[in-house]
Amino acid sequence: MTASALTIPKRLSPFLVHLVVSVVLTTFLFWLDEGYYNFNWTKNLWNWLFFVIYASAMFIGQTITDKYFLKKFKDDSKQVLVGFIGIPLGLAILFTIGFSLKYFFS
Repeated sequence: MTASALTIPKRLSPFLVHLVVSVVLTTFLFWLDEGYYNFNWTKNLWNWLFFVIYASAMFIGQTITDKYFLKKFKDDSKQVLVGFIGIPLGLAILFTIGFSLKYFFS
């Protein structure tokens, strides 16, 4: 194995950064949710389903922001902007779909 195969990339892919930020933030929110400050939520399968839904919404919001709104930015501050704009965008899309389905089926 050559030394070049063992080198660490200097820049992480945006896909990986968006995924890690979404999962870490969702984990923190679920830890904080009930006020018990523990990970007992992991014992319930339904909680995992909602974890995936929330993390996916944050990930999709960051990806949309990165690909369509901030594609002209090239520096490191772009990732911060993507997080601050993309996460609320993804959650807004999720809540809009949820409330639309609620009124559609009621």
